[in-house]
This record gives sequence, structure tokens and C-alpha cells, in this order.
Amino acid sequence: MKAVVCALAMGLIIPTLAGAAIENIQVSNNNFVGVTISWTADSDVVGEVHYSQNADLSNPGTAYDVRGQFFTGCTHYVEITGLTKETAYYFEVVSGSETDDNGGNYYTFATMKQPQNPPLPCTLTGCVYEEDGTTLAVGAMVYLWLTHGGVQSYPLSDLLGRPGDATPGCFDFDINQARSTATDDLFPSIDPGDPLQVMVVDCGNYGAYADLIFDACFSNVGILTLASDADGDGIPDGQDNCPNHPNGPLAGTCTRGTVGTACTSNEACGIPGEASFCSISQEDTYPSQGNGIGDACDCESDFDCGGEVDADDVETFLVDFGRFEFNNPCVNGNQCHGDFTCDGDVDSDDVEKFLEDFGRFQFNNPCPPCEVGDWCVY
Repeated sequence: MKAVVCALAMGLIIPTLAGAAIENIQVSNNNFVGVTISWTADSDVVGEVHYSQNADLSNPGTAYDVRGQFFTGCTHYVEITGLTKETAYYFEVVSGSETDDNGGNYYTFATMKQPQNPPLPCTLTGCVYEEDGTTLAVGAMVYLWLTHGGVQSYPLSDLLGRPGDATPGCFDFDINQARSTATDDLFPSIDPGDPLQVMVVDCGNYGAYADLIFDACFSNVGILTLASDADGDGIPDGQDNCPNHPNGPLAGTCTRGTVGTACTSNEACGIPGEASFCSISQEDTYPSQGNGIGDACDCESDFDCGGEVDADDVETFLVDFGRFEFNNPCVNGNQCHGDFTCDGDVDSDDVEKFLEDFGRFQFNNPCPPCEVGDWCVY
């Protein structure tokens, strides 16, 4: 039961505005006259979006959840229409008494180009169930990304159980409406074999995720089942190669630059003059063949697998430092501790990576379990 405190005024039930943490803000369904803004909250509250063409958010418009202005819930799905094509907009999100304005910088989106020859529909359907496998996940939000010719689309989205749904708990995407992030226009074609990503987000860090391959229009992808997503990155724990540190479509972790901090882009990890990288795609790049542990969790410098990167690991690193092509090179059967780039040398580039991990311990971004001898393959 939803615990909502209400007041009766002018014949309407007006929910009392309580605060609720705002998470998982997504911009989707980008087109030339509108966009969808969606997010989750940690309690049942009302939600709305304020938007404007002005960078200071002056003269804003207000848009409400598609389920009604006074809908209370922990998922929020707001469609904004009647916008000007190919125009930048700024927005903030409100949940109850809480406002997320991106630290005063406001979030942004831009409307797309108007298509000259709109394609015929090409639908993709499926259904989502709660963790029990029998209850349809009404209220969950589904996102889909298409990749064509190596270019990913802006996300499409659907709200399960939105007003007018003939089959609550099931989604229906017209993937011909996917817009290219390279051109801000519709893809010229969608071909069998094009990769698809489907992600489901629900309250309480529950979700589902699937990597699919487009086969044909008017196809059904089957059933997805919600599961726990402890780090809230959009990848359920059972599929997540780093379940306690976000490294998925919803949230990431810096693996270069400001290592260990939250991010959604490489720029967020930046240190002037240094390389930066935000892991948001389950990256598993060390050793070069991977080890099943996401880079966001992997402690490459924890040579003794003690759960920390400490003085013992410094000593081990120094033993191999200076090995290179003409001085006891790193090769199969005679591998090196600290060859983080798997290039056969232990050099200054590897020192930089070691220093990024140094100091990780039980109460400061601890290292996950590992096995001694997690070597590069040359």
C-alpha cells in the first residue's frame, strides 16, 4: 500500500509534498517536437519537470507524469511535447519537495531534425515480470538502444501500464523511430543483425537487462524478469561483472583519472593533464583477455589478492619495474607483475596505473576477491 498523506481541497486529492531522492534521470524518445524525461525516486511522491529554452531556466514550462498531475509513485515518466525543432532546452526534475537541477547547471536536451520521409512502423514487443515471475511489472520503465553501422541511437523508452495500455506490463517499440547520435536524424535503415540493448528500471534498485540482435520487424523478444540491481547501474546483480560498483548504462565509476568516483561520462573523471575514463559498459580490459571482473571493481595492483593495495604490493611492483623488450621482457611463462597495459613492459605508464590503485583498502574502495597469477596473455 502506498503511504501517502493527502489533503482534500476543491474536490481534488492533493498529496502532501515529501522529499524523495531522485535517481536514474534519463532523456529518451528524442524527436523533433518532443522528448521524454524519466527517473526513479526512493519513495512514493508526485513528480514534474520544469523546462525552458533559457540557460537560466527563466520562463519555464511545466510537464507532469503521463499518469496524471497528482500521480504518486517511485517511477516517473514525463512526456514533453509542442517543442521547437533542432533547439536546445534546459530542465530540472522535481520529486515531492526535492529538486535536482544538476548542481545549478541544469540538465539539457535538444530536439531533433524533422524527418523528410518518415519510415513505416517496425515494432518490437516483449513483457516484463516482477521477481516472482508471475506478476507483470506495471510501473517499470523500459529503455532500448539500437546500434547500426557502429553508431548507437538515443534511447527509446516505454512505461509499462501507462494509461491506455492494452497489455499492462508489456512494451511496444517502433525501432524505426530510433535517432542516430551521430546525425540527430533517423537511421537510413535498420538491418538484421544490428545489436539492441534493452534495460528495465523499477523502484528499489530492481531491473532487467538483455543484449539482443535485431531479426525482423514485428517480432517479440519474449519475457524479461526483474532482479536485484544493488549498485543501480542498470545491470542486475546476476549479470553484473561488478555488482557493488556501478559500471552500466545508468551509472558508472571512474577507472582512470579520479578513480573510484561516480560518473556518467569521461569528462566527469577528468584531472587536468591526465587520462580519464568512466566505465559505463561493463569494461573488462585487464588482463588483455579479461578476467570476468569489471574494471570498476578490479584491483589490478592487488598482486597478493589481500583485498588492499599496500606496501606489500609496492614491493612486488618494484621487483618487476624496468622489465622491457631488451631486459627480461614480460612473456608467457615469465609474466610481470604490474604490466597493466599488457604491452610486455613495466614502465612509467604502469606506474601511473599503480598509483591510481594505491591506498585502496577495506574502508576505502576495497578490492574484490581475485586469484594470484591473473596474468596478461602475450
